[in-house]
Amino acid sequence: MIASHLRQELCRAFCDDISVVELDAGEIAISARYSDESGDPVECFIERSESGGWFICDDGQFLPDLIGRGIDIATTARAEYLARSLKKAKAFVDKESLIIKTNQSPGRPTAGQILDFLVCLTKAKDLAFWNKERVKSTFKDDVYTALASKMDGFDLLRNSSIPHIEALQEFPADIVAIPRGIQSQSFAAAIFLVQDIRTFDEALLLWQEAAAKKIEGVWVAAIVEDGRGTNMGLTKVQRAINRIDDFSIWNLDRDASIGKIARGVTRRLIAL
Repeated sequence: MIASHLRQELCRAFCDDISVVELDAGEIAISARYSDESGDPVECFIERSESGGWFICDDGQFLPDLIGRGIDIATTARAEYLARSLKKAKAFVDKESLIIKTNQSPGRPTAGQILDFLVCLTKAKDLAFWNKERVKSTFKDDVYTALASKMDGFDLLRNSSIPHIEALQEFPADIVAIPRGIQSQSFAAAIFLVQDIRTFDEALLLWQEAAAKKIEGVWVAAIVEDGRGTNMGLTKVQRAINRIDDFSIWNLDRDASIGKIARGVTRRLIAL
């Protein structure tokens, strides 16, 4: 009896909060009890294409709004999160229109498919709530992926000190690149991913320690996430930049940033 009563109450709660409106163009708008970050109901639309197929989609505003606020939805972590969020509803992001939608089907979507889409869309909208620390983590993931694609002949270690140099074990870097093969014990590139000025200090300390101990096979570089927000004019930052082997700025020119660092590592290895 308790389960039956609870089921009735749940059905009533869901039904009372669901709105279904037929629009002029033959589309159907559905809003649910779920809310977005503004407190507005999460909505979806049932539409028919020119070829006669039916599909479910959002209003096309969510992703463009994120991009307009400076949130890059193409980064590895965010793109993977979107894909996972939408998987149950078999939905995807149309890259041209930035609309979240399902594939077309010959008949109208079922109630279960519509509810799955609304649940998945609600989960996808959590991207708007990602806090600053989580956004920061995507920068490191994305740089690692980009470097790995450019440096086929290297093993990339994350959050590691240089494994074959005992004297530098107290100076870990975000990424350590070690060449494969006979030169693996004679060279390593320590790459620091800078989101605040303290990381410049870490890069400079490693560079100074290697210089003091006359360790020639160490190359130290920094990739700055956003030069506009890292106090580049500070004396300590300029001192680090002038002493470490190389640096680049990621945010507005990512391919060139990664290419510069990859070329610098290769040139230093060849020079040894």
